[in-house]
Amino acid sequence: MPSAQNPAKLLMLVLKLSFIVSMLLFLYVTFKVPTQADQPVTPAFELAITIVALTTDMVGFFARGLLGRMMKRAWANRPEVTPLSQWLTGNMVSLACFEACALFGMVLHFTGAHLRLVELLFGVGIISLVLWRPGTPPAGNDGTWLQS
Repeated sequence: MPSAQNPAKLLMLVLKLSFIVSMLLFLYVTFKVPTQADQPVTPAFELAITIVALTTDMVGFFARGLLGRMMKRAWANRPEVTPLSQWLTGNMVSLACFEACALFGMVLHFTGAHLRLVELLFGVGIISLVLWRPGTPPAGNDGTWLQS
C-alpha cells in the first residue's frame, strides 16, 4: 500500500479503485435496465465490437510505453511536461482503455447482443483493471505537484 510519502502512487490507487467502482456501477445499470432493441444485432456486429473491445483492453496494458514512444518528440519541446506527468498520463490512458472494454459490453447489451458477450467484456475489463499495476512513479517526486 502506498504511503503518504508518495502522493502519486496514492493518487493512482484512488483512481484505480474509482474505475473499479464505476465499472461495477455500469454492470449494475446494464443488468437493471432491459435492452430496448427490437431485433438482435447481427453476429458480425457482435464480433466486431467484441474484437475492438478486447483489443482496447490489451492496449491498456501497454499504453504507458506506447504513449511515451509516440509522444516523445511532442513532449521534448515542452518543459512543463515532467516525467511524473508523463507517467500519470500514460496510466490514465491505461485506465480509460480498461473502462472502454466494459463500456463496449454495455453497448452490446443495449443493442440486443448475446448476454455471454456482454458478460465477457465486463469480466475482462474488471479483471484487467484488478491485475494491472501502474508501475513506480519517476524519481524526484516530492509531492509539490499536488499543491498547485
